[in-house]
Amino acid sequence: GQTLVAKVPGNANTGFFSKSDFALDPEAQRCVCPAGESATRRVAQKDGGALYQFDRTVCGACPLRDRCVKGRGGRSVREHPQEALIQAARARQQSPQGRLDRARRQVVEHRLARLVQLGIRQARYVGRAKTLFQFLMAAAVANLTLLANQDLAKAVAQAALETAAGTSGLLVGL
Repeated sequence: GQTLVAKVPGNANTGFFSKSDFALDPEAQRCVCPAGESATRRVAQKDGGALYQFDRTVCGACPLRDRCVKGRGGRSVREHPQEALIQAARARQQSPQGRLDRARRQVVEHRLARLVQLGIRQARYVGRAKTLFQFLMAAAVANLTLLANQDLAKAVAQAALETAAGTSGLLVGL
């Protein structure tokens, strides 16, 4: 089958430990903080997720408190209903395969953006055949522009190499 690959949003918790710094195990229903303490309470949510709460006495005595929690209470960490899938997607995103996927996605996104610039966001004609014709014309223009730019880049690179070779030949002949 097909594997859906999508960018997983990061955990923003500016100035404090993020959710990814906690060892969250949805299967064992356990959450361990960066200091090694386990959550004392797990509250199931209506959406299927959970909220792990750390005791405020434990957090109050922790040497990492300034980097973990702001208020007087203990830290809490929310478990998404699909947390296991999100963790697997994050791991894939950090893997070498994930970096290849990101590079390939960037190429595709740039091509789609170019097609949007050429007007495929809105059909100019009525009917499938004419709309398909508009799309194919935009794709042909995008592809021809790409080829022309590649040929131009090769020509510039070749001219630079010839200039450099000619210059170095002159310097050697002196």
